[in-house]
Amino acid sequence: MPPGPYGDSGQHYPPMHGAYPIAGPGGPGAFPPPPRRSNRGWWIGGSIALLVLILCCGCVGGFGYFVYRIAEDTEDDAREAVVTYLEDIQAERYGDAYDSLCDEVRDDQTEQEFVDEMSSRPKKFNDFEVTDTSLEDGDYLVKVTLKFPDNTTDRERYNVVIEGESDLRVCP
Repeated sequence: MPPGPYGDSGQHYPPMHGAYPIAGPGGPGAFPPPPRRSNRGWWIGGSIALLVLILCCGCVGGFGYFVYRIAEDTEDDAREAVVTYLEDIQAERYGDAYDSLCDEVRDDQTEQEFVDEMSSRPKKFNDFEVTDTSLEDGDYLVKVTLKFPDNTTDRERYNVVIEGESDLRVCP
């Protein structure tokens, strides 16, 4: 090898044909492969993320189901309030029916006025069927088909409101 511009350094390398010499432990080109990295951290992190996702979805789903059940139970209670009201009317227990009415109706009509009005009705139903219950504008709407002795029917809609903390009242 010819001497460099600063003279001969005393070190001579074999010709590499355009490549730089690689040196490391064990001689040129003998680097050991890097140690294999464990995937344990990814498994632990992924497992924790999956667990958090499942818990969040479970909580949201559980809360949604809880709210659904409360609404469904309240809808059943609204239907039952109307059934009780109509059973009282049908059995001519007008005082009990009056107690089922909402404050708005009871403020407009005394119990005696209500009893007199119900007693003097010319057409009294002998059966009824609840056909639908739905939630509209924060109140429950219960649709009922009244059946009369002359085989005629009449469709009625009863609003059921929540008064006080949890009292369901009928507003015909």
